[in-house]
Amino acid sequence: MANRIARLQRDFLWGGLGDEPKFHLVNWSTVCTPLSSGRLGIRNLITFNVVLLGKWLWRFGQERDALWRQVIEVKYDCDWGGWCSSSFSGPYGVSLWKNIRRRWPSLSRFILYEIRDGSKVQFWLDRWCGTSSLADRYPELYRICPIKEASVADLIRYTNGVLHWEIHFCRDVHNRELEAFRSFINTIYSTPVRGIGEDKRCWLPCESKGFTVSAYYHLLVGHSEQFSLRKAFGSRRFHLE
Repeated sequence: MANRIARLQRDFLWGGLGDEPKFHLVNWSTVCTPLSSGRLGIRNLITFNVVLLGKWLWRFGQERDALWRQVIEVKYDCDWGGWCSSSFSGPYGVSLWKNIRRRWPSLSRFILYEIRDGSKVQFWLDRWCGTSSLADRYPELYRICPIKEASVADLIRYTNGVLHWEIHFCRDVHNRELEAFRSFINTIYSTPVRGIGEDKRCWLPCESKGFTVSAYYHLLVGHSEQFSLRKAFGSRRFHLE
């Protein structure tokens, strides 16, 4: 449906009310980029649909006591930490939620976890000490860790009230891995850990404001291309008669 509506938008923009075919002078993705970047700011409905589905995924992790979330949790179970429902496939299930759940990889790129007791965050696989997971930043160490799905809480220890990390590997760290190991240790010890309370999920682009539809839409649209109407049509002046 979104594709059909987008096609009507394109045809109207370039063809007006007439039936004769017209050439599309600018790529549609360019037209849909915001006015702040010098473009027309027409909303890309396909991308906006992904954003609205992402809003439901965000709410799933926030509204843990909501009835609608409990129904989905009972039916499909939850991934680690309860931030999202488990992935599922096959002919059975609610097709609407299946479609929503498929958007989780897109949304999760912009999520950061604030560690409190560490029970709901995976040590290696979740983003909690930077914009990338420890598994992505230190793949050579991740390959030799014995429990790849360990939670942060599994590796926290306290001695006389002082936090330290109890990290084990399947073998000794080789000389070629020492630099990565030192960086790894500095990273985890420099990341704040409260030690008590429930772990918190943060919206990486703006932790103070949290998730917003407009912010997520602008992230997906992207501002990397530098384009303006002047570049598209040159310095010509148009006169209205």
